[in-house]
Amino acid sequence: MASLRTITNFNVDEFKALRKRARKEGIGLLPGVELSVNDGSNGVHTLIVFSDEWIEEGQDYINQFLGNAFTGKAKTQYEQENGRTNENLLETLKKLEAYNKGFFVLFAHVEAPSGLWAELEGGRLTDLSQHPLIQKCCLGFQKVRTHDKPEAKCRKKVQQWWAKYPAEVEGSDPKKVDEIGRGQKCFVKLGDVTFDAVKFALTDFPFRVAKGDWYCFERGATKTAGGEGWADVWMRNHFGWEYKGKRKTKLLNSQNDRLWNSQSSLSSHHGVGALTIAL
Repeated sequence: MASLRTITNFNVDEFKALRKRARKEGIGLLPGVELSVNDGSNGVHTLIVFSDEWIEEGQDYINQFLGNAFTGKAKTQYEQENGRTNENLLETLKKLEAYNKGFFVLFAHVEAPSGLWAELEGGRLTDLSQHPLIQKCCLGFQKVRTHDKPEAKCRKKVQQWWAKYPAEVEGSDPKKVDEIGRGQKCFVKLGDVTFDAVKFALTDFPFRVAKGDWYCFERGATKTAGGEGWADVWMRNHFGWEYKGKRKTKLLNSQNDRLWNSQSSLSSHHGVGALTIAL
C-alpha cells in the first residue's frame, strides 16, 4: 500500500528535497498550501493542491499566486492563523484559474471554526455549490464528523444544500514530523501516486475514496459456507486476503468463502494509497 501526502507549508527548495527523500521511503508528495479565504465571519480555511506545472523548470508560481492573493500584505501578515486573502472564495479561485495550471481545493476541517460549514449558511452553500468553478475545482470536505444531527450542520443537511456533494477526506494536521499520519485515515484507490491520479480519484470518489471502515487489516468475516473467520487484509467490495503460510494465500471472495459485502472479483490493477494532508 503506497502512502501519499500533501505538504501545505510550501517552500519550493524544501519541498523538492522532501520529495526526493520521501520517494526512497515509497511515499508520494504533492505540493500545496493552506489558505484562509476572506469569506464568512472568520475566513474559510482551504487546502490547495497543485500539479508539478507550478514548480517546473525552476519556476515558483505558487508563491507568485500567494503574492497576488495577499497583495499589499507582507508574508508576516498572511503566514499566520488569522491571515486571509484579499478576496472571497470565488474571486480567489478565478485568480488560480488564470494561471492555467492544474490544481484542486479541499475545504479544511469543515465543521470547526473557520471551516466552510461553520462559516457559511445553507443558502450561501447552495449558491456556491452551483457555480461552475466550485464544481470543477473543489473536490473534498475534510474531517466531516457530524452525520445526522437535526440541531447542527451535518452531512445530511449539507447534502441537501450542496449540489454534487464531494468526497470526504481526512488530515493529520501535524505540528511536527512524527505526528504526520496520526488520526483517522483516508484510503484512495490510485493508478499512480501523481496529481492527476489523485484528482481523478477524488472526482470518482464513490468507487475510489473512503475512510477507515473501508480498508483494514484483520477484519472479522462470515463465510457463506458457514462459520466465522478473519481476513488478514480487507477492502470493502473488493477482496479479503488471508495469509496461509509462506508463499501461500487465500482469497476470500470465492463462491463458497466470500466475505460479507464482497461483490466484485479482483479484476482491477489499481493500488490503494493512504492520503494524508500534512499542514
